[in-house]
Amino acid sequence: KTYTMTGDPDSADLCGVIPRSFQYIFSVMKEQASPNRSFNVYCSYLELYNGQAHDLLSKNMTSLKIKESKDKTFFVQDLSQPQVKFEADLLRLMEEGAEKRRVAR
Repeated sequence: KTYTMTGDPDSADLCGVIPRSFQYIFSVMKEQASPNRSFNVYCSYLELYNGQAHDLLSKNMTSLKIKESKDKTFFVQDLSQPQVKFEADLLRLMEEGAEKRRVAR
């Protein structure tokens, strides 16, 4: 599952679903760029493990609360969402978050 999602970061042909999505998002933004149109991209990296939510982009790995808003949608309280400008920023954050993932043994 992880390999399908992330692939081989050193190979353009073997990159996974997530890096390909990053490429697509930024290619569409480039195609649609104009003086009257701007884009803001934010990212988050959330892990749900053993019934707990963890922000993989945060310095501390405390458990976060999943809450329901008044309009019946869900959100994770205090989840970090840094703004990114380039595809490389997303790839770097994905690598940083992946290092903090918990893996069943």
